[in-house]
Amino acid sequence: MQNKGAPYNKYYPTVLSASTASSYPFSVPTANIEIITNRTPETSGYISPLKVDDIVRLQVSITFSRSEKTVWSDIFEGRINAISSPFGQTNTTTLDCVGHAYETTYTLLEKSYSFTNSSGDGVDAVSILDHITNTDGYLDRLTYTRDVNKTHYGVILYDYSIKKNQRYFHDVLADFEKIAEHGYYAGVKTIYNAAGTLTQIFLTWLKFTTAVTTKYKVIEGTHRLLDACFESTSEDMWNCVRVYGDTYQESNGATPPVMIDKQYTGISFDTVYMNSYGRRMKVETVTGITNNTQCGQLATGIMTVSKTPYVTGEVTIFGTAYARVGDLVYVKIPSLEIDGTSIDGNYRVVSVVHSISQNTFTTKLQFGRLKNDVSDYISLTKRQTRINNCNHIKYS
Repeated sequence: MQNKGAPYNKYYPTVLSASTASSYPFSVPTANIEIITNRTPETSGYISPLKVDDIVRLQVSITFSRSEKTVWSDIFEGRINAISSPFGQTNTTTLDCVGHAYETTYTLLEKSYSFTNSSGDGVDAVSILDHITNTDGYLDRLTYTRDVNKTHYGVILYDYSIKKNQRYFHDVLADFEKIAEHGYYAGVKTIYNAAGTLTQIFLTWLKFTTAVTTKYKVIEGTHRLLDACFESTSEDMWNCVRVYGDTYQESNGATPPVMIDKQYTGISFDTVYMNSYGRRMKVETVTGITNNTQCGQLATGIMTVSKTPYVTGEVTIFGTAYARVGDLVYVKIPSLEIDGTSIDGNYRVVSVVHSISQNTFTTKLQFGRLKNDVSDYISLTKRQTRINNCNHIKYS
């Protein structure tokens, strides 16, 4: 823990339990941390100076023998959002924390913007982020620098507008992820000095890797896998997609002319899959789009990745601190079969939940395709298989 202001005092309370969660599409990571209430000054676990908005850096270290080198890994970084200390015999304090990206959820964009390129080749998303963040300086705690973050180019917006006092910064990031057909993601990167003091927090805009991670695998019969559930589903399956953009006015051509309210739009559909599964319609609205062409391109992108049933899964594994949303992970569970085929392939991580108690550290991973709107689910047919307690591990 680090106080948010100078002299940046640091505190190291004893953690009894903790849970952290991060997910995609863009959302703010959260953490719930239970610590021992120690109000004795001049001790390492002293917590009385802690206040709401102080900085939190939760780390874990896993060793299997005393001879191993201790290496600490971050599983959450952010700030305290609430502190609670219940009266009773527990002598504990609970910290509800939010990730550093929380600033984007309350930063209202108070100017109107219209990003266009007269040459016709569009404006890259990184240029828009750079302008909003640095030219107009909306963010106080987050910084945006292309070189430091190794920002990825390639998300072209032919027209993108923002109406003042109607959108928050996180709305723009969510728009960009949709327009990028969910091949890119927004996040943060922290910088600490030699003393361990947080000095800078960078907003990042990166492309999902196509390389399978070499840091960990999920394989049945190994000590890592504890629990798994996979399913073949037609949830979020769309073979006809319409995207609406911003509204505008157009003359009806009469004399005198009458202005008619209209809205930019584009549609994409696949007749083969419509015949196979019936017409499954999805409607999206991205108010920042100001032309029909880009509405159509976005509709095509969503429809292309959503027109067929797909496999999702959730596994619980031995605590894996370096698991990250967006990882492409190799999974092999021969005893699980979906549609007659065993689980054996690479899966994208869309959610990571770490859970820590006194003697246990587990990580829950959710696999799935990168969905276009996690709130737009409908309950359709599912085929589900489950495997429990593949291995039993005793922690000491």
